[in-house]
Amino acid sequence: MDNPKLRQLRKALRAKPQIAAKPKSKPVETLDDHTLFMRSVQGVKPLKNTQYQHPKPEVSPWPRKQHAEHLSPLDDMTDFWPWDELAPGEELLYSKPGQKLDTLKRLRKGQ
Repeated sequence: MDNPKLRQLRKALRAKPQIAAKPKSKPVETLDDHTLFMRSVQGVKPLKNTQYQHPKPEVSPWPRKQHAEHLSPLDDMTDFWPWDELAPGEELLYSKPGQKLDTLKRLRKGQ
């Protein structure tokens, strides 16, 4: 099964290996950043100059707690003295929200 044509072809291939032809590449261009950027954004449409309108936060139906540092300095300079308007036998009492009335009674008794 030895074919003389195949034998000749085999000898030719062994004697002279073929080198794959490389495609000729173009020389690499060195461009500055501005030129590269302008090429990359070619044909791009600019956005409309509109700003996003953030929705306004909803107002809570519950009043905010006012801290002492947020109060106006004019509040400290008022001439209002509630004990000047007290009738004989009346007292001023104050307790924090959520404090038991028993605590106030104990304090009045000196406990």
